[in-house]
Amino acid sequence: MRNCFYILLIIAGLTTQLSASTIGYWRFEGASTATVGDNNDWLDDYSGNGQALGVSSATPAPNQIALPGTGAGSAFDNPIPSTGDANSSAANFNSSASATSGGNFYIFDVPALTVNDFTIEAYINKGLTSSRTQYIASQWQSDPGERSWAFGVAGTSNIGSISGSANDLFLILSDDGSDTNVMASGINIEVGKDYYVAASFDESMTTDGVTFYVKNLTDNTALQTISMNHSIASLNDTPTTFRIGSYNSASNPWTGVLDEVRLSGDVLSESQLLLTIPTPAALPAGLMLIAGLLLRRRRYRLAAVRIGAPLIALAVFAVAPLHAASLNFDLSNDEGNSSAARGPAYSADGGEATLVDGETLWNQITADDTTLFYTNGVTATGVAINLGLETNTTSQILDLDSAGSIVSTGSSAAVGNSGPPSHLANRMGRDYLRSGTTNLAFGAQVTGLAAGWYSVYIIADNPYSSTVLQMNSYVGVTSGSSTTVDYSSFTSELLENNPASHSSPSSWLLNDNYARYDLIIEAGDAINIIIDDGFNVGSSSATNSILNGIQIIATPTPAALPGGLVIFASMLMRRRR
Repeated sequence: MRNCFYILLIIAGLTTQLSASTIGYWRFEGASTATVGDNNDWLDDYSGNGQALGVSSATPAPNQIALPGTGAGSAFDNPIPSTGDANSSAANFNSSASATSGGNFYIFDVPALTVNDFTIEAYINKGLTSSRTQYIASQWQSDPGERSWAFGVAGTSNIGSISGSANDLFLILSDDGSDTNVMASGINIEVGKDYYVAASFDESMTTDGVTFYVKNLTDNTALQTISMNHSIASLNDTPTTFRIGSYNSASNPWTGVLDEVRLSGDVLSESQLLLTIPTPAALPAGLMLIAGLLLRRRRYRLAAVRIGAPLIALAVFAVAPLHAASLNFDLSNDEGNSSAARGPAYSADGGEATLVDGETLWNQITADDTTLFYTNGVTATGVAINLGLETNTTSQILDLDSAGSIVSTGSSAAVGNSGPPSHLANRMGRDYLRSGTTNLAFGAQVTGLAAGWYSVYIIADNPYSSTVLQMNSYVGVTSGSSTTVDYSSFTSELLENNPASHSSPSSWLLNDNYARYDLIIEAGDAINIIIDDGFNVGSSSATNSILNGIQIIATPTPAALPGGLVIFASMLMRRRR
């Protein structure tokens, strides 16, 4: 029994590490008026810690908005990658660019807000240009002894005395409540664009103890990480109010949209941030370590038989995939099923993501297909791809019964039909499928995938002109398959198709010759991928919706694992011998 108790304690420790030390998490979801119960209205604290927000009396007051299809907030993650929770609403701050004060949210000081280390995160869109700093969140009052920390974006002037810091994301810190230490990230926040931003402070780490994280969601750039030194001996414990959307009471208000504000009383790693899909990478090693410790001690010999062996078996299960498998589609009549094929998700020139070593198999696709293989060579039983064309040039309806009008183009001898990196000229990305009818969008629907988190890479390049051509890529999830798909409301990315990439680019170019989407599907859902060249309808030589390849990369998800571990431990405790 004592051994089982130890196992339960270790399991509790393992599962605790999978979640952040959250003080408060304000999502601005739910009803716009107060309702009974937790997580029912937009001012609730979704961490479960009861830190519901109040609304200050300063005007104009912030209000709740639905996230739009375009404009401010349209690129905010939905669902939130780290949790899978739907994200449909945000807080809109209506202050003018010249305002010295404005409405904000607040929580009076409570013991939970006393921190030595912390991480603050948010999704933001700065609405207006101002000479003043604008604040995302703070616990800072300018009166002596009441300063602690504040997180914001500089105005058109430098922040503090830091040259070149105008419009930078910044953090200010105080170690005695009266001084001000400004930490400018060097990362510019553009007005009107959506971002994920975060900053962490590690009091004991004066070297690289402040870290900023920024991802431009509108342009879908890679996550930027900046670390810097600090000289804070001890972060001041201020009695002042915690605020979202201002500092120093109602000073320097935010002028745009804020969403998913989370304060954690710890230094979060990149893998723990809101925009990061969690992975259970450390869990199998921990389970193996537990079993090894049990097996080492002679007096635990019986425990090794009754507990260690099943635990090793569980560790082996944990090492096995806890998620769906990945798929590569090479859309052409020339290349395919090549162990040397490369694309953005598995790239010899430093692509932004990777597959497991050895998972290099690509399905050659020239028509609808149900005989498919995962990237590791295992038969993809029940998975199918169905190709189709738009019903007419303006409908934004994909007809999956129209595959007969799809054209394949490719050549094994020359580069130039598309734009892969030159040193990968004989690999995936050179050849393509396209619509056989001028101006019609071309796409594919993939069905039969297991539920889970996925990253979808679309490889597409229109090489028909020496000028910059534009194509929109669309990705959306539908419940079940159908013969037609309305993609007008799908998430989209613009591929600029710089002519420099048409023949021999030196690298894969995000939103030029490929785009990336992150999504979650349930069992029975279909993933729909569409390329639309509607931007080029005025040029008859450029009206081809061209698709070179698709990668659907599964991401490990540990959501069901803690429950399984508890069940496992409970089964052990039921045995009396």
